[in-house]
Amino acid sequence: MSDLYFEINPTKIEIIDGPKELEINWRNISGIYYLNPEELYDLSWAGYKDVGFIKISKENIDILSKYSIKPDLLTVIKSRFKQIVSTNKQNFEFQPLNINNEYSIQLTEKYKLLLMMKYLECCNNSNHKFQLLTLSGPVKFESKSYINFYNKIQNYIQRLIDVEIFLHKKIENSSNIKEILNAKLDINYKTLIKL
Repeated sequence: MSDLYFEINPTKIEIIDGPKELEINWRNISGIYYLNPEELYDLSWAGYKDVGFIKISKENIDILSKYSIKPDLLTVIKSRFKQIVSTNKQNFEFQPLNINNEYSIQLTEKYKLLLMMKYLECCNNSNHKFQLLTLSGPVKFESKSYINFYNKIQNYIQRLIDVEIFLHKKIENSSNIKEILNAKLDINYKTLIKL
């Protein structure tokens, strides 16, 4: 969340929109994200009275906590932060997953479907033997070992979902911007599974 900003009214000390990334150009200001924090804070120098931007960062939490925010906008901001958490969780889930420090897999939707189909085959045939293609090459499985492997993968996915739900609740239960910004909203989970 290091490249997100709140749009503010520096005169009224009020948050008026955000969180959002700054595009390279904003209205008639070319290269706005190259501006220093003081220039961004108050854009009256560019003809935009009562408009500015402040970066969402740990250094600015105390400053932002002094800003007022309308209740309806706080609801919108909570929703945007939840979306950021969900996107971060989805991106984290696509990171390669290390299995026993022996091989790794990537949980794309297509690969998860393949894993489920193999799981069903193993449930229907306790003597099933096959090779599964991983990022490190083919790995041999038999039904029993694969069912254990599949269950560990599903537990991992469920734990990520649980983290996402926990963070959503943390955001929802926040009564102000400072509480949201003080919450640790990054998804950071071990990508090692031991069988």
